[in-house]
Amino acid sequence: MNNNILLLDSRNLLYRSFYSLKDLKSKKGVPTGAIFGFCKTFLSLAKKFKPESILIFDDSKKLFRKSISESYKSNRKQTPCELISQIDLLKEFLEAIKVNIYSIDGLEADDLIVHSAKDLSDRYNVVVVTSDKDMQFLALSDNIQIFDPKKNTIVDKVDIESKFGSGVSEEKIWLYYSLCGDKSDDVVGVPGVGDKAAMKISSKYDSIDDMYKRIEYDNEASKRLKKSIIENKCSAMVSYELVKPMIIRDKEFIEKIKNFDDKFDPSNI
Repeated sequence: MNNNILLLDSRNLLYRSFYSLKDLKSKKGVPTGAIFGFCKTFLSLAKKFKPESILIFDDSKKLFRKSISESYKSNRKQTPCELISQIDLLKEFLEAIKVNIYSIDGLEADDLIVHSAKDLSDRYNVVVVTSDKDMQFLALSDNIQIFDPKKNTIVDKVDIESKFGSGVSEEKIWLYYSLCGDKSDDVVGVPGVGDKAAMKISSKYDSIDDMYKRIEYDNEASKRLKKSIIENKCSAMVSYELVKPMIIRDKEFIEKIKNFDDKFDPSNI
């Protein structure tokens, strides 16, 4: 019996659909590209994976990470009016097909997805639908796959190890991003540390704490690289806090996921 469960970031998928089909309107001139694209992708996912269950997640309006760094996601444009008008349509669609949408004040959909994927992976084959590279660490866990809707490909543990090496861990991936940063989210990282240097350092150290305990005595790293990492410790630590998932403390949400057994009925579509 198929026991796939899909976890989707609603805002991510809606935004991507909006900018792909920005000019699509109804006969009355009402913008419909975002909701059309979302529904089309949703239907294709349901057909492809035949999920037993589906969970949809959304970002909170105010993000806790903003208190860590004001520049976090500062390059994101204000939500266009043409998209705002379609958010209610999305909620109506999900309500009609009896699929719940979850959010927690201060947290992002990604935080909820990480918690849910790990908690549900002992009962389901979890498929996380996202094109965000910084979420791919989830594929290191058993029974969790990443489906990238943009590339129409599945990312699994083998793919992660082929990029970061066989000894890769979640901490190493978070260390990698804390060094080279993440432009898409305005995570600064450490000045002068690019992808190759971050990859080399993250393959050598188990975590950011391990790196700062031993980097001073690293004879293989260049003096310039060591100097930048040591002198920019604050930037690296802030970046680390931004890229690693937030711990879920909402007891109601934790219980819902722990006892989750809602079934998706394709006949509702």
